[in-house]
Amino acid sequence: MKKTEPAAVIWPFPKWPKSQAAEPVKIGQRPKSGDIADE
Repeated sequence: MKKTEPAAVIWPFPKWPKSQAAEPVKIGQRPKSGDIADE
């Protein structure tokens, strides 16, 4: 239970932050990179 306590405190959503952080970063960088490459 001690291993779950620190893990839950540091990462309450192991799938939320990873999926949410990876989605906005990829989506935000994709359109920006495309705009620069197109220009």
